Amino acid sequence: MTEQLIQEQGGKSAEEQMEETAQQIFESAEVSGNDAYFKVNNTTLKLVERERSFTSVLDTMEEEVNSTKPISTALYLAAKMEMQKRVNKSKQPKEYRFSTSNPKLALWADSTGREIFQWLESKPLRSEYLDAIQNKDEEGGILPIAITFLTVIRPE
Repeated sequence: MTEQLIQEQGGKSAEEQMEETAQQIFESAEVSGNDAYFKVNNTTLKLVERERSFTSVLDTMEEEVNSTKPISTALYLAAKMEMQKRVNKSKQPKEYRFSTSNPKLALWADSTGREIFQWLESKPLRSEYLDAIQNKDEEGGILPIAITFLTVIRPE
């Protein structure tokens, strides 16, 4: 069954196809100052470079979050290519922090994201504000706890 699927996809594995898609996204990125924008359909990943670190913001329609795992993966692979390119040019390592309060993205980061970035640590983020309101929103529901993942991109 897997061989048939690969043959139908031009003999390329899903991983190879994902790498090709990420490469296309990387090559079509819009760069503005220290920021890079990677886009697929209605989903945009903004990569922000600071002096010693990178951060990113994923902008997608809320209803698309359930169906964006392949899109998210390709976008983050493209962003990693951009980070690697910049780190190689500067010859200086930089931290990359991925933070989210979206449970689906947190699960993605802990599985597929971990394969891409080899996180060095992950931890929940709790602010004084969240502590003060005891993790309850105005209707008494539980607020999502943000989680952050950290890695270091090193020159190759």
